[in-house]
Amino acid sequence: MDEDLKPIVTVVMPVYNAALYLKEAVDSILNQTLKDFELLIINDGSTDNSLQIIQSYDDKRIRLVNNEVNCGIIKTRNKGLALSTGKYIAMMDADDISLPTRLEKQVKYLEQNKDAAVLATKLVLMNENGEEQGYWPEDFRTTTVSQINKTLPISNCIGQPTVMMRADTVKSIGYNNAFLHNEDWGLWLNIISNGFVIAKLNEVLLKYRIHSTSTTVNANTKGVEKKIIRFKYTYLRQKFFKLKRTDYKVLSSFFNDVIKYVAPTLYKVVTKLYKVNPLKLIQQYLTVRNQLSKIDYAKRKWSNLEI
Repeated sequence: MDEDLKPIVTVVMPVYNAALYLKEAVDSILNQTLKDFELLIINDGSTDNSLQIIQSYDDKRIRLVNNEVNCGIIKTRNKGLALSTGKYIAMMDADDISLPTRLEKQVKYLEQNKDAAVLATKLVLMNENGEEQGYWPEDFRTTTVSQINKTLPISNCIGQPTVMMRADTVKSIGYNNAFLHNEDWGLWLNIISNGFVIAKLNEVLLKYRIHSTSTTVNANTKGVEKKIIRFKYTYLRQKFFKLKRTDYKVLSSFFNDVIKYVAPTLYKVVTKLYKVNPLKLIQQYLTVRNQLSKIDYAKRKWSNLEI
């Protein structure tokens, strides 16, 4: 493709059985104030009428790729990265809404801040009817590069569908197939582990939809704590012989998560097996130790008195 014809941004939108909210998502991109982009929609073997909805658009900025069979979100995202032609790649989910100035503001920032490889924005949560339902706490608490670097090894704070990335950087790393349901978090950790900068605009530029069929909701029903521990274990296992500074922070948070997850179970086991409350046992031990210390102090005091 001629360099002059390449758009500055490729928006990658994976679609799988997203007919209910798809039109809102597509329209939110087509109505952006920035006009120099391509919308790369990858229909991942949908069995509803998602494909028909996409084909109903007559807009040259839309490029449709149709997977005949369902390949899964990670392979589809990586396919989107590989097929992107823009200088920047913006991610977008098929059930969310990008606010009109999102792409324009992100391009402007990345053009002015060459050190940033990934640029996220804040997001607001909405329900199935598009009504705002509050915020994602980790997202709103982390706005600076320093805050992001401190938070990511502990918990995810970057909204996948808010990001715009430098194509050359993200294509060289990509999404890891081992991080199912956490492929975005794994990518962010790999990016900062390799010394690249993730920044965030301190502004809400995307509405993130929470509904019963969303990937996030379904993954979290399996237990958030176990999901996080499993992800960190998988991440560390893949980096075992090449841990970098950021990865040691992931290792530390992994052990903390395991301890917090296991402690209540151990408490119940000890209580059941030994018919004793571990907390009372510890309190009794500390009381006895305190009394013994007082007795020992008294002995030493009297032994030092001159008669």
